[in-house]
Amino acid sequence: MILKSFSDYINNCKTEDKFMLEFGSGISTKLFSENFKSVISYENNLDYMKTLDNFQNVEYRFINDYKSQYNDIKEFIKKADYIYIDNDPQFIKREIVTYFSCKYAKTTCKIILDNGLWNVKAQRYLQKRYFCKDFFGLREDGLFTNTIVGEMKIPDYYYKI
Repeated sequence: MILKSFSDYINNCKTEDKFMLEFGSGISTKLFSENFKSVISYENNLDYMKTLDNFQNVEYRFINDYKSQYNDIKEFIKKADYIYIDNDPQFIKREIVTYFSCKYAKTTCKIILDNGLWNVKAQRYLQKRYFCKDFFGLREDGLFTNTIVGEMKIPDYYYKI
């Protein structure tokens, strides 16, 4: 489920010519399909993936063994304008996805971590490397959560100050 404040943020960004790389398909995929030129969405649950709506600008990719798909994923990370991390942490820990996203993303890429409070290692890793915006709130199901947006990579010279 997506926080309204985060949905409003995405709707107000100028992303109609941008590429979104999504880890973990779902409700967010619809939001991204309405706002981005193209979306590649990785999902590890094939049965769930078959139930998802199809959108003209979204390509779903089944990920069953991220180690064998590493090179493809790395190339998409390098090209992405936005990366959204909301994958099943039982399949691959979000701190691993966050680490590789931070390592290979271009400096202008925005990295978004959903449910950072539930994935504290990933959230801290992102916050150490990016200037971040945080969206907090109650989801429709009554759970309190946050979505954190790494807006800008912290330049190396910043650490020397």
